[in-house]
Amino acid sequence: MEVFAGGPADAKHHPWGERYALIHVAFRTSDLEHALKVAEAAGATITQQPKDIVMGRPGKSVNIRVAFVQAPTGEVVEFFTSPVGEL
Repeated sequence: MEVFAGGPADAKHHPWGERYALIHVAFRTSDLEHALKVAEAAGATITQQPKDIVMGRPGKSVNIRVAFVQAPTGEVVEFFTSPVGEL
């Protein structure tokens, strides 16, 4: 799990209101499609369909599959898969 804290300096213009602590939270899963189905069943909206990306730096990169949802209360949640031990 990774948590991205912070937010814009002028948060009062953000759709979540004047105060919030998280930009988004990310969870690694072994089954991305299943995680999305469970999130949707709980009321989340898929905001980024699964896609493959390369993360890292030259000489040390890893292929991951990632998707994003927005929870009914506004939180942004990332689900991703990656080879075991790579991230």
